[in-house]
Amino acid sequence: TGFHQVEVFFRARITAGTLDPAWRDPEAVVTDRRFFARDDLALGRVRFKPGSLGQAAWGEGLLYDPLERLVR
Repeated sequence: TGFHQVEVFFRARITAGTLDPAWRDPEAVVTDRRFFARDDLALGRVRFKPGSLGQAAWGEGLLYDPLERLVR
């Protein structure tokens, strides 16, 4: 159908230590994890979908984003 069904985003901050590059989700739900800043999105350093990701991460309150077409 051209639609991606499920993505879950979390707002997080590293307060101490470092990320272990060998970490894997034991349930295999998380397939990719990245930390980036608001400027990374705004300046095009990170390719991302959905288009509302910046609002979801740095906006106020909850956000519902309807499905976006990924293939045109």
